[in-house]
Amino acid sequence: MISYSTNFMGPISINWYAERGLVHKVNKIADAKQAKFWNVNEGDEFTVLEVTTHYACGRIDIRDSSKQGYDGWDEYGLAPMHGEDWNALGDFLWDLETDVQLSYEQLIERFELWYGKQIRWAEEITLMECEDDNRYLPTERMGKWALSAMKKQQADALNSSKSTMDEKSDGQKD
Repeated sequence: MISYSTNFMGPISINWYAERGLVHKVNKIADAKQAKFWNVNEGDEFTVLEVTTHYACGRIDIRDSSKQGYDGWDEYGLAPMHGEDWNALGDFLWDLETDVQLSYEQLIERFELWYGKQIRWAEEITLMECEDDNRYLPTERMGKWALSAMKKQQADALNSSKSTMDEKSDGQKD
């Protein structure tokens, strides 16, 4: 018997959401925990970006119980899709068992028939320019490891854009 399940792998970067206009700024008053985490004083107002529409991606894990060990394992990659669609796909796959392994296309087709609508893929979202340099602030729900990764990501992005601007200005001098 073949069983299927979703395996979430992202997107988890606030940058991914910000580039697609899927965030909004929220002002908060820091409680003791937030003050320590964000390095502000308790009672201070601070601004974070929060995701307005969640997306998820990862893979479909496939297990064939008639085979031993990893011989019965397979997977199909899943591009980012609307979070509601991801959750519905997970519910659909949870109850699905087949005698033979279905192809990726067959799984998606069966799911969309069951779901009654098409998956809203993230590739249909237009990338947009962000308003200011504060676009990469993570929300307080993220752990310290994520904050550290975001700070590195911000620095890399700023250095990259600075290098690009320097190259353009060097090219204009010629």
